[in-house]
Amino acid sequence: MAIRYRLPSENAFDRLMNVTIPGIINQQLAANERKADRESRETIQANLLNERIADRDERSKRADDAFSLQQDQIFQQDKDRDRQYKLEREKQTFLETQTEKTDRYNTDISAISVIEKTLDYDSRLAKAGSMLSSGTIKSPRAIARLEGIISDIRSVTGSREAEISTALEIGIIDQKAYDSMIGKINSSDDVYNKSYQIIMANEIDKASQPRKLAYNDYQTINKQIASLSTTALTNAQKLESVQPGSVKAVQDQILALQEQKNTIKQELFSTEESSSEYKYSPNTQKVINQMGLSGEVDETILGTLNTEETEELEQYLLLRKAGGEPKPKPKPPPQYDPSSPITGMQIMSQEQQEQPETKQLGFVPSGEFRGKQLNAGRLRKIITQEFNQNRIAESRGLNRVSSEEYTFATNLAKQLGFSSAEELNSEPGIKALRNYYRSI
Repeated sequence: MAIRYRLPSENAFDRLMNVTIPGIINQQLAANERKADRESRETIQANLLNERIADRDERSKRADDAFSLQQDQIFQQDKDRDRQYKLEREKQTFLETQTEKTDRYNTDISAISVIEKTLDYDSRLAKAGSMLSSGTIKSPRAIARLEGIISDIRSVTGSREAEISTALEIGIIDQKAYDSMIGKINSSDDVYNKSYQIIMANEIDKASQPRKLAYNDYQTINKQIASLSTTALTNAQKLESVQPGSVKAVQDQILALQEQKNTIKQELFSTEESSSEYKYSPNTQKVINQMGLSGEVDETILGTLNTEETEELEQYLLLRKAGGEPKPKPKPPPQYDPSSPITGMQIMSQEQQEQPETKQLGFVPSGEFRGKQLNAGRLRKIITQEFNQNRIAESRGLNRVSSEEYTFATNLAKQLGFSSAEELNSEPGIKALRNYYRSI
């Protein structure tokens, strides 16, 4: 038989500890578990929602990107099409413009060709200037051609005027001939050339040899002065700010050339006054010049001489047959200091050394006039070349040694009692130079 035990009766504390508190704890644990489950479900739902939203956004973005790409492709296609259309339009416009320009140029050239056929320079210049100022010529090439015509006309007439002025300046023609020729510088080539042959060429032909040489020297110098006064002076003005003195250098060159002209004229007058060879009348002198060294007279020309001119020619022929005018007694050449440097005056060829009776002193040792005696024209050219070379060297900051021919001219000048080649290039110097060569 089982033994029954009777448990002691439960008190309030035990109930509290065994029932109430554990119950409360279990309830709280259950609530916490429910809360955790609820939060877990909410988190899962939120994640699912976020994933759906992200997926939706991704699909929307892909759709937008695809749409943007499509739009870009359409835009690029439209752009390419517009570009191609523009190129085609520009090409067409270019072809149309070229055709228009060609047609315009041909039209302009046709009008200009009429002007080019105008023989008279004055009329040609007036027509060209009027056409250019009217604006009827539109083609740039045609305008350039028209401007070229005007420039060529001015160049031709300017050259003619310079030549005629030089002839008057040196005494080849008189004022009446000058006025006659200057009135024809704008005439056609045929008219001008006929007048030139009748007046200028005839007067040049009748001029004495010294005057011819002086005329040629004047022409060369005047061209140099014209070039210096325009191109060189303009360039010097541009360089003046970086190379002070450039303008003065050009002006000095012009003054030097002017001095050369004065020297040439003085020498010419001195020569013609001291020489009987050039005291004949113009027509007689023309015949003498044509005779040259041969001494042969063109009988057709003799018929153009009057009685007085014929007598002059006969006197010349008799004087020439007799050996010409008495020559001054030869003077011994200047004695040179043995200690002085060797100059061109001391240089002689082998042939001259072998033939003492024919040897001559005063040969230019080098350059353009090598082996020739020094005269006024050669002296001036040597001085000019030396001056120009010095200016070039100075502009480049270089040190330059004087040329051999310039040194020769300087040494010769000192032997003749002048301090430099430039001082020798004067009326007294040229006379001394001429007398020296006559004495040897």
